[in-house]
Amino acid sequence: MIDRQVEHNRRDQLPKLAEFITRKRKACTKREIAARKILNLYHLGEQMLRDEWQAQITEQISPLRRECLSLRCGEIIAYMNHRSSKECR
Repeated sequence: MIDRQVEHNRRDQLPKLAEFITRKRKACTKREIAARKILNLYHLGEQMLRDEWQAQITEQISPLRRECLSLRCGEIIAYMNHRSSKECR
């Protein structure tokens, strides 16, 4: 029974999958053409975009810079003192 269902799904879904892939490919091609027009309009090279992309990736995966905990605590205490002095007035 399961074999029949699998076979039916395979025959039924294959044409739909092909249509889906075709639609997606057309949409991607349209977006690529529009993007290339914009790049050409502003004279932006592909290599420059690749370099910026790589720099963005490098920045996003780099470890976060650690801040001095005592500096943060000092800022918080100063803020709280400033806030409480305003409330007392």
